[in-house]
Amino acid sequence: MAASRKNIIVTLFALLLGSAVIQTCEGLGPIPHRKYYVRVENGLKGRPLHAHRKSRDDDLGERVLQPGDQFEWGFHINLIGTTLFFCNMWYDLGQKSFEVFNCLQDKFIYEFCGYKRCHWKPMDDGIYVFHAKTGGWDKKYSWDKK
Repeated sequence: MAASRKNIIVTLFALLLGSAVIQTCEGLGPIPHRKYYVRVENGLKGRPLHAHRKSRDDDLGERVLQPGDQFEWGFHINLIGTTLFFCNMWYDLGQKSFEVFNCLQDKFIYEFCGYKRCHWKPMDDGIYVFHAKTGGWDKKYSWDKK
């Protein structure tokens, strides 16, 4: 009986700890089964965009987008609340590596992604992210010139 009680206490502690970690990512408290998306849209004029996507655990590979093309992937945050995706993007005149989703950047996820979709649009003068609260595009990064 004591072992059973200990197992219940350990299980409850693990669930509470997991909820606390998820809460730091969600900001609004734990929301089970929430799915996030990252979308990349090529806004370059007349130039293909190369994008290599990775997380700490997975290499999602490289995509080549023609002007106006886009792609998207979805995922759930991991149990310890450290989900991180980054991209290396480049075209003939520049390149940039940056985080496209970081679970620990709660304010960014809320304001720009609306707790659902982070939408990135590389353009000739830099890389923009859609601001969910204002409905406009904000320049986040300048290209590193080749």
